[in-house]
Amino acid sequence: MRAKDTLGEWARMRELERFGVGNFSDEEIVEKTTYIRSLMEGRAVPAHPSISVVLPAHNEAKYILATLRSLAEQTYQNCEFIIVSNGEPKDNQTERLALMSGFRVIHDPIGGISRARQTGLEAARGEIVVTTDADTVHHSRWIERISEIMSDRNIPCGAGLWRSNSPLASVRLIFAWIALTHRVKSVLNPKFVTGVSEAASFYRRELAIAAGGYDPSVKLSEGLMMYRKMRKPGVPIIFTDEELVITTSGRRQESQGAFRWFWLGFWNAGLQLLGKKGVSEEAYPHHIR
Repeated sequence: MRAKDTLGEWARMRELERFGVGNFSDEEIVEKTTYIRSLMEGRAVPAHPSISVVLPAHNEAKYILATLRSLAEQTYQNCEFIIVSNGEPKDNQTERLALMSGFRVIHDPIGGISRARQTGLEAARGEIVVTTDADTVHHSRWIERISEIMSDRNIPCGAGLWRSNSPLASVRLIFAWIALTHRVKSVLNPKFVTGVSEAASFYRRELAIAAGGYDPSVKLSEGLMMYRKMRKPGVPIIFTDEELVITTSGRRQESQGAFRWFWLGFWNAGLQLLGKKGVSEEAYPHHIR
């Protein structure tokens, strides 16, 4: 990617955050959702999308407008977007914002991040399923680059890297460290990868279904548990293209403490490597996922 393009995307990320992160008045919400809807109405509506983007959303009213605009601005057209509103009553604020913005919403009153991703997987029509989170913004070529990578039929699944725009330096440092370790592990050998960002993951739908999909009892690293059944020896899982680097709020890490969250993830990865399902819901409550 050219430096000029990269700088342009950084500026766009900041604009997305200013546009859609915060607590807004009713008038501002109408203005912002009307704008996003206009972007969605200008997109192609494929009868047979090749890519399905699944976005779980639980109590995300403060962040989701930035994410929805980020998706509506994607250059790739042959895709569908599925918002899975779960763990909240029907017609909740997050769900209303997505509907007002012109997105398809599936409501599930039962919470759980793995359950939400599985719901999206089952509803997806595309050959490729892409997953992200509702406090995340993306490069405008994010989906397009995923399509290019997955044109290689030998690749069953993959993930990009992440960074945080948190005001806390400790949170940004943890994200940078995790991204660095992913890069190193992927270069040494993909089998060393012990985690992927579910906010920047993609895989072949048929393979995921054949692997049993997401285990609803898994509370952390739910995607990697499924990837372990799908991956091929020697085939990369982590892709380091700048277009695939997503930017997330880091609110969960802020809430728990960045270093506590890091060690919890480290412990969870160890448990899963030993064949267990990782930390329990009590250790990693889903209400701050």
